[in-house]
Amino acid sequence: MILRTLVLATLVSSVAGPLAAQPAAQNGRSQTMTSAPAEEAIRALREAVAASPGDADLYARLSQTYASTGSGEAALHAIEAALVLEPGRADYIRARAILATWIGDYRGARDSYLQLEARYPNDLEIALALARVSAWSGDTDRAVKQYKRYLQKNASNAPVWLELAKAESWRGNYPGAIEGLEAYKALAGETQNYVTELAAVLSASGRPGKAEDLLTPLLAQSPLDYDLNLTHALALGRQQRAKAAFESLTLFGSFRRMALRPAPPNVYSGLFWDHRRRRRSVPTRIRMR
Repeated sequence: MILRTLVLATLVSSVAGPLAAQPAAQNGRSQTMTSAPAEEAIRALREAVAASPGDADLYARLSQTYASTGSGEAALHAIEAALVLEPGRADYIRARAILATWIGDYRGARDSYLQLEARYPNDLEIALALARVSAWSGDTDRAVKQYKRYLQKNASNAPVWLELAKAESWRGNYPGAIEGLEAYKALAGETQNYVTELAAVLSASGRPGKAEDLLTPLLAQSPLDYDLNLTHALALGRQQRAKAAFESLTLFGSFRRMALRPAPPNVYSGLFWDHRRRRRSVPTRIRMR
């Protein structure tokens, strides 16, 4: 989660400068941080757009100004208007990809990065961005392909190996996930992120008891860590220990945060069972397809 938040913050700052990075750093969603000068600029640009509706650059400037105030959806709509007028502009396509990523429209972002990849097939930063939004949108096969392409030239980037391991796990390729984790460990050591992801892979691949054993000592050291608690709860759920899983999640309001947090498809499906009636009990808001 921390890695994804940092990625989103970096993306947004590349569109609209440091001011726009704060909403993504807070919770991955846009929050309005308007100021009088920004409001005046938005008003002036909207008047200019109304007077010159065929000027794509005005829409792009309006998009950037919206982004600087934390208005991600408005910024995305403005840059899409610019693209209607000039559909071939690579800088507009890139801005749309970044803004779509920021507000959580990962499929829209993926489509934009695919356009950029077709135009710049040797740009590895585009490959990495495409890998991330593909993974977050559930297109894990494409994500793995792009991660591997990026890592061929950047094999010393430890965090990306961890991302590859997650994507492999999400598509059910657990040996591939272990390979990614081992590459990460060779570069970064047995960090908490490594152990947490290893436990997630073991749990998903049918060894939730082993996963629980790995997580228990870490939870004693970091009892309020979101990823540790979520991974632990999923391991408990896979052992049909629904009551314990629920307690692990609700220690610090995890169900509320889970509803706000992006997750891969099917990650929650079938994991929680009513401990008295032995039937599925997955909250509607977080049930994945």
